[in-house]
Amino acid sequence: MFRSVEGQAASDEEEEKVTGDQPSQVAEVKKLLARLPCCSSGCDDPVVKKLMSYLGNISRDENTIVELVKRLSQLMEELEIKGEEVKKLEINMEEMKGPLLGELQQKMEETELLKMELQMLETERVRLSLVEEKLLDVLQLLQQLRDLVRKENNVRKQLILMLPFH
Repeated sequence: MFRSVEGQAASDEEEEKVTGDQPSQVAEVKKLLARLPCCSSGCDDPVVKKLMSYLGNISRDENTIVELVKRLSQLMEELEIKGEEVKKLEINMEEMKGPLLGELQQKMEETELLKMELQMLETERVRLSLVEEKLLDVLQLLQQLRDLVRKENNVRKQLILMLPFH
């Protein structure tokens, strides 16, 4: 019976030790949870107890629970850092977008000017093609006129030769 009382006492002491450590563990978990964005306004005791009970089902070692909460806190900090990096990248993208949009607008204006110039050149080409046709017609008429003048000169010469007083 003495052993059983001794065993009971030892068991009670160990339980007190665990429960004595539990408030400090709970305080540490609260402190770590307060750093999380979801608990920045302060998590109440039921939330912490519920978390401890969930985590307690996984492992009875409260140090493991604290380590898990610490890891969760680290991951949340990393997530926050990554969010800040994303914001910085978005700002950089916006800063780069302005000059690139300006350059794109300038290229579009240049393209529009080149299109208009091409259209003017095409119009000029058509006009020159018409002028060339007219010139060919005029050249052909001049050649016909030259041939007529030659014929007329030949006829005159023949008439002069046919005249008696030559």
